[in-house]
Amino acid sequence: MGASVLAAVMTGPGKTELREYPFPAMCKDDGLLRVETCGVSQTDSDLFRRGDLAPAILGHEIVGTVERVGSAAAAHWQVKEGDRVIVQEYVPCGECDWCAQGEYRLCARAQVTAPNALRLGMTGVDVTPGLWGGFAQYLYLHPRCVVHRVPDAATDSLAILTLPIANGVQWAAIEGEISSGHAVLIFGGGLLGLAAVRAALAAGASTVILCGLAREGERLALGKPFGANFTFNADEEGLEDNILAATDRRGADVIVDTTDDTSGRVAATAIKSAAIGARLVLGGIGLVPLHLGEIRRKYLTIKPVRGHSTVAVNRALEILENDAELFHSLSCALHPLSETAMAIRAGDFDASPGIIKAGVRPWM
Repeated sequence: MGASVLAAVMTGPGKTELREYPFPAMCKDDGLLRVETCGVSQTDSDLFRRGDLAPAILGHEIVGTVERVGSAAAAHWQVKEGDRVIVQEYVPCGECDWCAQGEYRLCARAQVTAPNALRLGMTGVDVTPGLWGGFAQYLYLHPRCVVHRVPDAATDSLAILTLPIANGVQWAAIEGEISSGHAVLIFGGGLLGLAAVRAALAAGASTVILCGLAREGERLALGKPFGANFTFNADEEGLEDNILAATDRRGADVIVDTTDDTSGRVAATAIKSAAIGARLVLGGIGLVPLHLGEIRRKYLTIKPVRGHSTVAVNRALEILENDAELFHSLSCALHPLSETAMAIRAGDFDASPGIIKAGVRPWM
């Protein structure tokens, strides 16, 4: 190890600069991760555009090698120095009922609005020891971090897909309660949507429909290689008729929105395309108008969703192991630490629609 840690620090809206930080003092309860690669998420792009968390080290889709680990931390995480791991972004209390279920995203202490909350990729460098994000050579492993071993065969560019795939598993298979014979409709042609396709098939869905916008053409084209029975352009007329035709006029049993749509367009289409008794998993944020009369008539269940559970992360690791060749086919753009701003912009769909995943390799 060198004398200091190099990190790309967000200093304001759309700005980063390389800074050096001292290595943190270690104890028996914590650890230090040598970051191999950190993926760029849409959250990173949004935070970077706003800059309101500055100064901070962004990045939470992290894969790396355990450089140092205290004796108590090694026993708790069941890792040793040299092990390759991914780290969940949540830093939960580890004591509440939600934590006991592996639902760290719901722990009160893990909420970004909680007093003195810690979250990887969203905690400022002014909070000691400062190394809270993946766009750096090393990441501090807080005693309450959640760590998972990475399969030996998984490359770092594959392992950084774990958390986005876990979101797809959580939203589709777990929250959607997909079972054998279900017709599943998924909105969004990005990595989360493609992961939801794989999760739906693994859960027993008989028909999987993937819908995306015209500008998502390159991504939507991946739907059938990933196992979707139908792919539809949501900008073309007759979308609802096409969905009904694909489901023998019944409609979809489970509908998953991975688009973060705030206009209400996806929710409205979902309701019209839903079967009686369907389950709608909506990832869209903001005030989305819902047609309560139609929801009541069709006896629909609406499930807002965010993040992932530990169960979903473990399933995502299994999917990566089983479908490694498929996910390796995705277009990735990896950048050195000095090009972190470029990597974040490449990870923004509006700027780079052809790239499925961008990332930063601090040692490149």
